[in-house]
Amino acid sequence: DLHKAIRRQRQMCIRDSGISAGLVMMFLIRNEDESIRVNPKKLSFKKEHLIMILKIGAPAGIQGMVFSISNVFIQTAINGFGSQAVAGSSAELNFEYITYYIVCAFSQAAVTFTSQNYGALQFDRCKKVFRLCMLFSCIFTGCVSVIFMLGSGFFITFFTTDPTVIKYAIIRMAIVMLLELMTGSYEISGGALRGIGHSLLPAILTIFGSVVFRIIWLFTVFKAFHTYDMLLMVYPVSWLITGTSVLIAYFIIRKREFKKVSAAFEI
Repeated sequence: DLHKAIRRQRQMCIRDSGISAGLVMMFLIRNEDESIRVNPKKLSFKKEHLIMILKIGAPAGIQGMVFSISNVFIQTAINGFGSQAVAGSSAELNFEYITYYIVCAFSQAAVTFTSQNYGALQFDRCKKVFRLCMLFSCIFTGCVSVIFMLGSGFFITFFTTDPTVIKYAIIRMAIVMLLELMTGSYEISGGALRGIGHSLLPAILTIFGSVVFRIIWLFTVFKAFHTYDMLLMVYPVSWLITGTSVLIAYFIIRKREFKKVSAAFEI
């Protein structure tokens, strides 16, 4: 039943994505503003633009694909604690996704506004965008997480009334969802790096910290301390490692790039 629910959810996501893409394209084709109107007959590829798109987009896409590898290992480990642990984890994920979407929203904002201001040579604004996205991501994600945590007993009953399932869900809420704001450390800094044209390095660092490290954790720490809590601890620990590495990379590259571009344009 769980696999059927997951498959059904994926099908719904694909369907909704297709509908959204179709509506956006219809809006662009029919829009009266010539600056954004799309004419299908005039669509064509330009090699230099295509290369730039792939250079920035491909690493981010691969990063998202590889995430599923570690998730398979972690889900397999959760399955080992029985059906009630699986049900509790699945129920909690509904709230975890909400908090993560907040981080993703600010990450996308960081990419968009950083790239615009970087192209306009407004480096102070790039720094401000990073600060504001990081700050608001932490505030809003933290507030929503705390609300869900304080009302965890009530919210989880939307999906189950089994006390053991609720217990597992609340444990995951306390260890994972409550610390979800930590993901902003690498999502937003990685987004800002992509905004200034660097996509490969944050993807590599994120894959190592959030995929390779998690698999190593499962076969070492979790194997030695085989508990549900220790399994879930892989998330905040991997976020700390990934966030620290991507933040360091961001500040080093930002300083170097801003200095190089300022010298080139004599700003």
